[in-house]
Formats: sequence, C-alpha cells, structure tokens
Amino acid sequence: MRRFAHDNGPSLASGCAFLLAPAGQAVAGHAEDNSERRAEGAAPVPFESSSTSADFAVDVTENWPSELRGSSCASSPPAGSSSAARPSPSRAARRTPPPATRADPRAVPEGRKTPP
Repeated sequence: MRRFAHDNGPSLASGCAFLLAPAGQAVAGHAEDNSERRAEGAAPVPFESSSTSADFAVDVTENWPSELRGSSCASSPPAGSSSAARPSPSRAARRTPPPATRADPRAVPEGRKTPP
C-alpha cells in the first residue's frame, strides 16, 4: 500500500483535489445563498437542500472542466522529466570506468592503402 501511494502520489493528490472541489463549492455556495437570503429578510435554507438543488448542480457542471484542467495541469510534470523513465545510476555504476574501446578491425592501418 505504501509503495502504491508513493508511486501514484501525484495522481492521488489531484484526484482528491478534484473530488474536494465540489465539496468546497457546496460550502461556499451555501454560505453565500444564506447571506443573500438574510439580506432580503428570508429564512436561511438548510445545507442539505441547497447542496442537492438544481442550482448547485448547474453551477458545478458549468465549472467542472476548468477544475479538471487546473488540477491535471498542476499535478502533471513537464514532458521528459519523469524519473521512472531514466533511473539514476547506482554508486557502483558511477565508479566503474567506461569500457575500453577496441580498434575497428576493418580500419586501414597507417601505411596501407587498402583494407586487408
């Protein structure tokens, strides 16, 4: 489970943010709706009825494409920066010298005009 959370952390974080966005909209919309009602002299509405109303559904569905773009753009790394594609070399691999290059057997030795 820990490895799954580590490997999929950015996706899990953006998924949680995407799911929490409508919850935040519900709380903010309820507070704003009740403050407008109080200013007009009307009675406040319970949270359940305001978060299940058609107005709330319309507001959320109008706003979801921008929420999706914002959460996916904020959590996606730039192209080519994935460390999973290029694992860093181990210390032992960094200490070993590069392999010696052998001479090309098809190369013409100095002094000859044609290959053997």
